[in-house]
Amino acid sequence: MTTIPDDILELKRLLAQEREARKKAEAELEEKSYSLYVLNERLKNVNKLLEDQVAKRTQEMKSLARMPLENPEPVLRIDFDGKIIFCNEAINKIASDLQVGEERYPFDQFWEYIALNVCDTYTQKEIEAETGNHYFSFTCVPLKEEGYINIYGRSITSQKNIEHTLKATASRLTTIISSIQSAILVVDETDSVLLVNQMFCDYFDIPLSPNQLIGMDAWKMRKLIQRQFDDFKVIQNQVGKLIEERQVILDIEMETKDGRVIERDYIPILDNKEYLGSLWKFQDITIRKKNQALLEQSEEKYRNIIENMNLGLIEVDLQERIAYANQSFCLMTGYTSKELIGKKTTEIFFRDNRLGEIGQNLERIQSRRRKAISDAYEICIKNKEGNDVWLLISGAPLFDDNKNFIGTIGIHLDITDQKQMEKDLRDAISKAQASVKAKEIFLANMSHEIRTPMNAILGMSRLLHKTSLNEQQISFLKAITTSAENLLVIINDILDFSKIEAGKMQMEHVDFTVKDILKQVSDIIVYKAEEKGLHIKTHIDNRISKALKGDPYRLNQILLNLAGNAVKFTHQGSVKIETRLLAETESSQCIEFIVSDTGIGIEKEKQSDIFKSFTQEDNSVTRKFGGTGLGLSICKRLIELMGGSISVFSEKGKGTTMTFTLAFEIGNSETLEQEEKLEEAENMLPDRQILLVEDNEFNRMLAITVLSNQGAIVTEAVNGLDAVQKVQKKDFDLILMDIQMPEMNGFEATSYIRSHLNKQTPIIALTANAIKGEKERCLEVGMNDYLSKPFEEKDLIHRCSVWLFKKQSTMDIKVAETLKTREKLYDLSQLQLISRGDKNFVCKMIQLFINSSSEAVNKFKSYHKNREFDRFYSLAHQLKPNIENMGISSLRDEIREIEQISHRNYNLERLDYLMSHFEEVIVQINQELHQELEHLKEPVS
Repeated sequence: MTTIPDDILELKRLLAQEREARKKAEAELEEKSYSLYVLNERLKNVNKLLEDQVAKRTQEMKSLARMPLENPEPVLRIDFDGKIIFCNEAINKIASDLQVGEERYPFDQFWEYIALNVCDTYTQKEIEAETGNHYFSFTCVPLKEEGYINIYGRSITSQKNIEHTLKATASRLTTIISSIQSAILVVDETDSVLLVNQMFCDYFDIPLSPNQLIGMDAWKMRKLIQRQFDDFKVIQNQVGKLIEERQVILDIEMETKDGRVIERDYIPILDNKEYLGSLWKFQDITIRKKNQALLEQSEEKYRNIIENMNLGLIEVDLQERIAYANQSFCLMTGYTSKELIGKKTTEIFFRDNRLGEIGQNLERIQSRRRKAISDAYEICIKNKEGNDVWLLISGAPLFDDNKNFIGTIGIHLDITDQKQMEKDLRDAISKAQASVKAKEIFLANMSHEIRTPMNAILGMSRLLHKTSLNEQQISFLKAITTSAENLLVIINDILDFSKIEAGKMQMEHVDFTVKDILKQVSDIIVYKAEEKGLHIKTHIDNRISKALKGDPYRLNQILLNLAGNAVKFTHQGSVKIETRLLAETESSQCIEFIVSDTGIGIEKEKQSDIFKSFTQEDNSVTRKFGGTGLGLSICKRLIELMGGSISVFSEKGKGTTMTFTLAFEIGNSETLEQEEKLEEAENMLPDRQILLVEDNEFNRMLAITVLSNQGAIVTEAVNGLDAVQKVQKKDFDLILMDIQMPEMNGFEATSYIRSHLNKQTPIIALTANAIKGEKERCLEVGMNDYLSKPFEEKDLIHRCSVWLFKKQSTMDIKVAETLKTREKLYDLSQLQLISRGDKNFVCKMIQLFINSSSEAVNKFKSYHKNREFDRFYSLAHQLKPNIENMGISSLRDEIREIEQISHRNYNLERLDYLMSHFEEVIVQINQELHQELEHLKEPVS
């Protein structure tokens, strides 16, 4: 409390002092207040900053607290007994069982295993475990003071899969390297051994296993093998240089102390030019080197042999460039070895137009060489002087050690002299062939010139024999006929012998019966036999098939010759012709023919000569009995051509037995019956218009007399041109055509009549030319048949009647078609006429046609599909007479057209139509024929 002074002044002073003090105090207070305010604001800011920091830290702490829960990998905390205190949801990735090494633990026991394992040392550990198809690594952190273990898991499945793949790859690589039949060493960039196989250890006698070498320094390992080599320092320097240069080097050879040769390959391992190590491959080539040395010695040996044999040897590469040529080849070609090496064979040896031809063959030869095919061929080259040299080349492929085709080796033999000899021989053969051809032409002309008058002589003799003659005239006429017939036999023998010698004798393959052959032979020889008082006996084995297939004409000729000889050389007794079945199969029979007589016989020492040409027992036989000595020779050759053999047994003064054996196919008896019916055709000549084309006046007179006596109306033509003109003006029923005529021959005339005049009149060739191919040529130009001069009167009449009969049947069919009197596609009138009322024969022929035509349709379809046009002719040719006999006019022209398919380029569209139409018609006809058969088989009421 303030003391108030006594006086006013003092009071004022005190008041003033107090005011001054108060102002001062207020000023200080105001100053203090401001300072306090500033400090307070600062405190507020600091407090706000602290609050923000606390909030941020709190948020961070909260986020950190959430991290174990949100971790995608397993996080858990266990106590020291293995009980789970905390875990996140990622723990569900762990399956029920976990495997550590070979031990498997259930889920709960696994954590006990960890606790037990960690609490031993209370140090952090890494434990890997497999669960299902997944692998985990667990980082275990023990907190001893807190009493728990924090476990942080992470998936290592991808890493483990990669490890397994690398391990499998390494295992395979190790296995492959171990299996390779070479020594292998792989080192890394530090020259440490990465891989090595057992063979490497074996090659160099290293007393360690491949696993013991892995990781070893390569230089240290090399010291283990240095004792194998005398010059190992040189090898070591080479290795250092190779590693330094890092270039692939192959086929480096090293020789060991024990004489082995090791081939070494060095391959650096680079990745984008970064050196990662190297691979060394070693191969023991000792045996190969020895074989190579032996091969070189052998090659040298054979080269010397080839040189001594004057054989040229060259080796060429794939570009045909010469790599080697021996001295003999150089002498053959005139070039030196230096001039040949590196040159192309095509350029140096083929300098003319033949190069193109040779070039075409080179690719074919090279292709064969690549297939390891050797061959030999002849070729003509030009030597250095430009002269032709013929070489026989035996070529073979050349291969390297890896069996790669690298070229060709050729051995050459100079055959120029042989080629000249061949040319001379060809010229000689050509001249010989020309001589044979001239001989053939001469024989043909001789045959024609002799047979033509012979035809008139024999024909006129037979006609004269039919007139009234006295005994002396008959005797003279018989002498003329006998002489002419003997001359004809000689001509036929000479022609047959010539054909056999030239290899131009062809055998027929037709149906025939043995009975008919024996009857024909006996009918011919019986007259001469009766004149001599001889008996003719025949015997046929009843087991022989009625129909056989072969050449009946040549069989007849053989038997006639043998039987004729038997009659000629027998004065009393008999001549016997027998047949005997020796063996048979389902399709063939082997038959023995025996001709025996009681004649003069043959001496034993002469029996081997009787089959020789121009040979008889002795000259006295020729003088007494005549003949050329060709008959038996021809018989023997004919029998051999037919696949048989002949033998003779004879005793002088007691007789001779000739035996020959032939095999025949079993023929078609129904076809034979049809032909027999056709052979029985009656005389069709009366009132028929026949054109006779013949340049020989006497032969015209003979034919006109024979035909006119049968009632035919004959028109004469003196040559082919005359015949063509007459055919243009008049229709004839039949034409008899000679072949060799002036102005226009028979071939030309027939061809003109068929192609230009379009006439289908039957034409029968009358030819005196018995040379091979004459009959075939006649049929080829369009003639229907063939009759050789001199002919028998009955043969001419019969042949004309057969073709007039066929023509009449054809005309009847055409008339029937024109008048539309019936709707059938076939006409049996010709068949019925042939059968002469025999229904069984007609039924058999119809059934035969149905079977053969159905089979033909199937064969045609097969030939057509496979484009086997060459087979059309024979099938159509077989079917043509059946179609004629069945009166199938709609197919007559078409079957002839089909027959010609193999002889020319044919329009395939036309062929398609022919095949389709042929099948359609045959199917329809066969349906109708089945009905016809049923009708024919019905009993007559």
